[in-house]
Amino acid sequence: MSLVVGQATPLVTWATPAAITYGTALSSTQLNATATLNGTVAGSFLYTPATGTILGAGSHTLSVTFTPTDTTDYHSASSTVSLLVNQALPVITWATPTPITSGTALSATQLNATASFNGSAVAGNFVYTPASGTVLGVGSQILSVAFTPTDSTDYKSASATVTLVVNQSAASPNQASFIGTDTATQGNWHGVYGADGYSVANDSQSLPSYATFAVQNQSNYTWTSVTADPRALQTGSGSGRIAACWYTGTSFSFNVNITDGNSHQVSLYALDWDGFGGGRAETIQIVDATTNAVLDTRNVSSFTGGIYLEWNVSGHVIINVTLTSGGNAVLSGVFFGGAGTSGVPAVASFTGTDATTEGSWIGLYGTDGYSIANSSQSIPAYATFAVGGQQSFTWAPTSSDPRALETGVGSSRIAACWFSASTFTFDINLTDGLSHPVGIYALDWDSYGGPRAETIQIVSSATNAVLDTRSISNFQNGLYLFWNITGHVKINIIYAGVGSGNGVISGVFFK
Repeated sequence: MSLVVGQATPLVTWATPAAITYGTALSSTQLNATATLNGTVAGSFLYTPATGTILGAGSHTLSVTFTPTDTTDYHSASSTVSLLVNQALPVITWATPTPITSGTALSATQLNATASFNGSAVAGNFVYTPASGTVLGVGSQILSVAFTPTDSTDYKSASATVTLVVNQSAASPNQASFIGTDTATQGNWHGVYGADGYSVANDSQSLPSYATFAVQNQSNYTWTSVTADPRALQTGSGSGRIAACWYTGTSFSFNVNITDGNSHQVSLYALDWDGFGGGRAETIQIVDATTNAVLDTRNVSSFTGGIYLEWNVSGHVIINVTLTSGGNAVLSGVFFGGAGTSGVPAVASFTGTDATTEGSWIGLYGTDGYSIANSSQSIPAYATFAVGGQQSFTWAPTSSDPRALETGVGSSRIAACWFSASTFTFDINLTDGLSHPVGIYALDWDSYGGPRAETIQIVSSATNAVLDTRSISNFQNGLYLFWNITGHVKINIIYAGVGSGNGVISGVFFK
């Protein structure tokens, strides 16, 4: 009797592979089938797609054919699995741009991000905010980019941001430094504003000899020509009140030219008399009339009680009033000068930073005066200076490290600081009524508590209004910050790091 024994079919075992990202080549991590039948069966595996293949994003079927070495006793066998290939996220490379000067329009020099993946460029479209051609205001500005890949099947969209420092232009005489706001005076401006001149909508104006003034692209409207409501502006003669405005449904402007070369207080009075359109909101932006550089921007809303906005202005500027919500944008009065008796308002205009000079300040800064922590000071005749809420510490009384500040006599260097785990303050009063450059030197000598981070806030000593705020970190090599300051201010140094660190400053310099 004959016995016929048939070939056996091996069992091909192949687990579903974990998902991969586009750009990953197939390898034994995915192509790892085995063949068994009462133990491992020897043979060869032929995969489709083959090892090294790069699949597009999406769901794919992988197949394998197993050919046994012993073709007498075993059949060939096959199997399939599904593999998910996820979209790849391109890497956006965008170096921090070199600081620019106010009045410089954004261009490809700043807006130059690239997209890549695994070292290869990824084609696509970049949309920047703000866009190319935008002229930014002075200070640290956030730029953002949204990248949309041409191959939207295999790649995700991506985004990135960088910070661009816009420094004040020393060349332009056209400047505007924000002083603050006033919601208490309402329409009672006589004796408070307009000592040099004024223009009241639909009433009268008396301009100072040092200024030219014009309203552009506006319409005029009078809510009421006679009223006792204190929100309504006093007329120029002071004999009555008028609630009136310049207005537009889009934007209108004041063309202001200060012609005597000095800085003068200019104040605007905004009044949402009737809440037309559900309550008004508007943006007030001052730009350099020559370069169109943005000098300052303020947003106002909920001003049914009336609000003054005050600046120190020099040169030729355009003040744009733009509707952001409500029925229309409105302004009721423009005033030149303050009360004439209230002293010099505090002003702090940020002018830039210096991260390269380190401690070698002599000959560059402090030509009028200085104060070095735990060393010496020489305060100019036009200023008073005091430190409050601080402790003092010396890291190294003498050092050749260039980060350490030169002493006042310049014969050595000292690494020292005023510090606080919360806040300490420099009280600076410039008593001559003029604007002077003032700088501070921040040095994170030892990165105590982790690399330090701190906020530097300048406020008016009289009103506590915030005049400028800067945040700094990673200043182990030393960083100078500079402002043009007028009047009496307090510079608050606020520790902004985590853990048990502290905020530090090593020196203050006048001019």
